[in-house]
Amino acid sequence: MKIGRWDRNKFYDEAWPDEFHEFWKINNDPISVSWDKDYVNNYLKLADEYYQAACSIANEILQSEHSNEKNDRWFLSDIFMFRQSIELILKAKVYMYYSKKQEVQKIFHDLKHNVSGLFKLVKNFENDNLTNYELIWIEDYLNDMEQWDRNSSVFRYPFSPKFMEKNPPKFVDIYRTTVKMDITYSLIRSTFKESGQFKGGIPNELPHPEFFTEANDGMENCYLGGMVYSDSFFSDSSKYYTVVNGYLAVSEFLLTNDHKYVYPALFSLRHLIELELKQLSSSDYSEIKSLNFRMGSHKIYSDFWKKLRPVIEKTNQTGESTVILDDIGSFIEQLQLIDKEGSFFRYPAEYNHQVHYISKKIDPIHILTCVRAISNLLSGCSSMFDCYSEYESEMYL
Repeated sequence: MKIGRWDRNKFYDEAWPDEFHEFWKINNDPISVSWDKDYVNNYLKLADEYYQAACSIANEILQSEHSNEKNDRWFLSDIFMFRQSIELILKAKVYMYYSKKQEVQKIFHDLKHNVSGLFKLVKNFENDNLTNYELIWIEDYLNDMEQWDRNSSVFRYPFSPKFMEKNPPKFVDIYRTTVKMDITYSLIRSTFKESGQFKGGIPNELPHPEFFTEANDGMENCYLGGMVYSDSFFSDSSKYYTVVNGYLAVSEFLLTNDHKYVYPALFSLRHLIELELKQLSSSDYSEIKSLNFRMGSHKIYSDFWKKLRPVIEKTNQTGESTVILDDIGSFIEQLQLIDKEGSFFRYPAEYNHQVHYISKKIDPIHILTCVRAISNLLSGCSSMFDCYSEYESEMYL
């Protein structure tokens, strides 16, 4: 398929959970999810996969010719993919230079997603691999990245008021912003063995080390100003629209394009379910507002689905049977058992070095079908709750 011409498949847009719900079913080529105890290689391998996924998404965006969907929605997901690849490769470096597991565990626990802090820990080991000019540039760039996205959450969720208070650019130059993420990864990656392909594309004169590059207008750029959700005009649930649709499309793209990027896609699919459930949980509908949600939680079954299901069942206007809701619950519960905190497909191991492992093989395409079917139903519920909320508002005028 020609780059820039990819489009969503109607099959997934029309999927419904009366047919697709069994997590472990195998219809296509299955994969095994497991890592060994070679932590440096594991983190490096996963970093490369996230980086390659990010480059693939970026190429699709840049060659899509006036696609607002890709420029505005996909780009946010793509920033996360690049940022995740940089975090992973820096953690590979930590394992390389810090031999004591307890020391590594403390570093990961204390710094978490702080790429600037991670780089400061490994910077002094790289004097023979990178020039002083390159080291200073990486440090300055990562410092600025951290100012915008301190917890690696800004581009995974709706923009918060704190982010908007920093006055981000109205229009973001997608190409130049992407190039700097690419350069950062390539510079660090070039310090590993057998990494010649990463050295060739690094310019002698590096661009200004700021995270965003501002554009003059929205033509072929990201209209970040159009996503200012702090305005009271928008309901809490509508804030999720852009980020939901971004991860929805990107997850399908990563599994159905010419090259498949399984781990970034599986992360995106699990994250899509979390976003859809949090969108429902943010509704102004009285039946939802009366519930006490822990919006910072990632436990998609116990903290969200179990509370939402009775409301969905009570207000059911689509005729969905309790069997379908049972099946959806079973799928979401299984996903939570595998990935309690949204980190299973982001990292090869936990902070305590326990490697991630699934005892059975899984079918990523089947999981894509199931997640999209569930997502379609949850999106319908979100629209239904919005209608109920508007009706309630009119009643009390």
